Amino acid sequence: LYGKVNLHDSSLTSSPYYYLQQNDVVYVSPNDIRQDNSKYNQNNGYKLSVISTVISGLSVIASLVIALSVK
Repeated sequence: LYGKVNLHDSSLTSSPYYYLQQNDVVYVSPNDIRQDNSKYNQNNGYKLSVISTVISGLSVIASLVIALSVK
């Protein structure tokens, strides 16, 4: 048995689906815009970690070059 519920409807409390029973499953369909955005933003964390690793490596190399050239 399944049903759709509109959370903006004032008659929600009189719906038989208002009270959840044990082992009920609630599925919330995603917003179309957010679903489309999630496809494009999957690799942002990976890209950020690669960029920060490269910048950290370059700063270590620059520090070593400066330290060795001062002597």
